Amino acid sequence: MPQSDDLDTLQRKIDKAKTHTGSRNNDASDEAPVNLGYAMRFTVELLSGIAAGGALGYFLDRWLHTFPWIFILGFFIGAGAGFRNLVKEANKE
Repeated sequence: MPQSDDLDTLQRKIDKAKTHTGSRNNDASDEAPVNLGYAMRFTVELLSGIAAGGALGYFLDRWLHTFPWIFILGFFIGAGAGFRNLVKEANKE
């Protein structure tokens, strides 16, 4: 039959494990909105670069009557700028 001291020690270990597990789950749920914010910021960084480069290329093509060449070039330059901004933001965090 187990001794009273052994049961008390076991109960303390169980309580400690429960509080440790509970705090870990709360931390994970607190980080979810922050991670969603990062994902949205990174998406906006990338899409704004693509949109700005594509729009600039489109209007230059219409003005110079060279459609679609400057538009394609502007799209890829905008994508590169968007990825660069995305990497800079990711390195800040």
